[in-house]
Amino acid sequence: MIFRIYDIDALRTQYVDELGNLYDDIGDAEFTDVPTPSEALAMVRTERNARLAQSDWTQLADVPLVSAQVTQWRIYRQELRDMMDGFAWNVSTWPRKP
Repeated sequence: MIFRIYDIDALRTQYVDELGNLYDDIGDAEFTDVPTPSEALAMVRTERNARLAQSDWTQLADVPLVSAQVTQWRIYRQELRDMMDGFAWNVSTWPRKP
């Protein structure tokens, strides 16, 4: 995938691939605009919310898990919630499911 970046200091458009290679021109190749910080944060929050929703069942009263498993899932869910506090843009590691 190739991303388009507008370099405001140099007043030019550059392109970067997923490996970090920069290009001044990509010809007819397709590209994706780099998301703004608020768009990127919204995408991470959406993924985080989906992961929380996928694990909601682990906190139900009649869940077929032992108490220790429920606790592990509770910790995982809290780690998902906490990851948005002081979010670092280069973080690519999500908490591990139990």
